Amino acid sequence: MTRQLSDEEWQAFEDSFFERSNIEKVFKFLKIDPEQLLRKFQIPQSLGTDIFRTFTYETQCGTNFDTVELNVCYHSSRTRKVGGVLKLAPRGKFIHGTTYRYWETPNYGIITNDGLVSADRCKRIGGMYACEQSSANCTYYETTGCILRTIETDGTFVKEIDDSSFVATVLKKYTVFNDTGSVTKIVGESGQLFLNMPNKYQAIFGNHVINGRHQTFQEVDIIVEERIPSMNHNEINKFVKDQIKADFLISEQRVKELHGTVPWSFNADNISYWVFENVGVILVVIGVLALLLFVYYCGPYVWVLQRKLKNKEDSIPKRNEFLEC
Repeated sequence: MTRQLSDEEWQAFEDSFFERSNIEKVFKFLKIDPEQLLRKFQIPQSLGTDIFRTFTYETQCGTNFDTVELNVCYHSSRTRKVGGVLKLAPRGKFIHGTTYRYWETPNYGIITNDGLVSADRCKRIGGMYACEQSSANCTYYETTGCILRTIETDGTFVKEIDDSSFVATVLKKYTVFNDTGSVTKIVGESGQLFLNMPNKYQAIFGNHVINGRHQTFQEVDIIVEERIPSMNHNEINKFVKDQIKADFLISEQRVKELHGTVPWSFNADNISYWVFENVGVILVVIGVLALLLFVYYCGPYVWVLQRKLKNKEDSIPKRNEFLEC
């Protein structure tokens, strides 16, 4: 903000400006509208002009003769980090056929002097972003505290991140449309990409239609995350139940295929699944074994009892064997 000052005004300005307790007087002197300044810094009007006392001010000579420039900077905390903002793709891969699994890592990263800082949420303010730093146990590089999600897809998984789209697909090609026509593009070897498109563009991946929301067209291949853990039997059962709750039915054949991908090892998960799947056979085997044990241990006693009963029956005289008096 620039205004030409006389010598008397300059002296009055210096006397007024450094009176930090009455910053409104400075704004009035320079004919600055406080409400306009609040809007410029995206500050809620409810905070009032008291927030200006937390700002940092600097004066310097203007480009014109006898002018002064007032630089107003918003106060920032010592923990705040400043840098370029990047959008981060989920770390995941297709674990079996069309089942996609990924860590729900933060969607944004800030490149600072200290390296990459992960951010959960970023709000666009004009050409800038205001971001919230993610927790230490769930960052782009540290996934211990991140949610591991599993999605059954039709072969294409899409996640929208701000004005970009992350796509993971088993398809080899996709089509881009705009006002002038269409073009078929080849999907990269990884099958995963970040896609930016202008408003009048559309991308077709099978049954998925992605609308452009960016200023320019940009396609970036994403590396597949190879360290995604596979599902065990218990996780598969929970995954199937979650899909049913979401009205996404999975065929019995598909469920068997998923269980078939679990390698055998002698643990509670594999044993419990084997018992559940073979409960009918187990009951039949138990019944046969019980019968054999009964015959083995109780058979001789039954035979002896039958013989004793027969001997007792033979010792009783028959009717025609009684003598008449």
